[in-house]
Amino acid sequence: MKIPGQWFKAKKNGKIIPEETEAGGHMAAPEQRRKEETRAGKKLAEKSVERQRMKIPSDYEKVIMRPQGGLERLMKFGGTYLADAISRAAGIGDEGAGDIITFNLKHQSVLIATGDEGKRNRYMPRPRSTSTEVHKLIVAAVVADPFQRTREIREALPLNISEATIRRRLHEAGLSGCAAAQKRYLTDQQKRARLDFARAHEKWSVGDWGEVIFTDESTVTSRWDQQRRVWRPYNC
Repeated sequence: MKIPGQWFKAKKNGKIIPEETEAGGHMAAPEQRRKEETRAGKKLAEKSVERQRMKIPSDYEKVIMRPQGGLERLMKFGGTYLADAISRAAGIGDEGAGDIITFNLKHQSVLIATGDEGKRNRYMPRPRSTSTEVHKLIVAAVVADPFQRTREIREALPLNISEATIRRRLHEAGLSGCAAAQKRYLTDQQKRARLDFARAHEKWSVGDWGEVIFTDESTVTSRWDQQRRVWRPYNC
């Protein structure tokens, strides 16, 4: 039954709803449509939250990690890729098929749940072998003498860590090992000789210098020319 002058029709239960037009749309008021869309959006959001809250068994061991630099920059690779990368980094691989790995962008954290305590220990990040104070001592030693080798730093402090760990700490501080440029320092006699040469030829013309043949200088050595290593800041 149609209500005269209105585009509405009645259902059996007595509710009045907008009548569909031939194009399949509704002649509902814009405000009513907005309310319906809002309700539908809330339901969709609730379902999405329920899907994200995976049910983790109570007997599962849990590990929470927070990646350095945040999680958002890693999520561009996709959750599946990150989960596989975490399993491979822990040395678990296909053994972690039953483990649960979820990502929380709000708290920038990764939750790992596993039923095996042994795998939980493998998932957990290893504690750093050096404290903040030791890290500062390593950097201070290189600042004082940038020509020190990692072996010399370890023996001088002294430290019960590997040379590779010392190199990693220096890299974290923005220092890189490179070959030092070997420069010959001029003696006072050489400086005086160069000054005398410049004064003797300061009035030479372009034509005079055109009669001079300049040859490239090259180093000739009869033994192995060792290059010293030095620690310098990146892009220095």
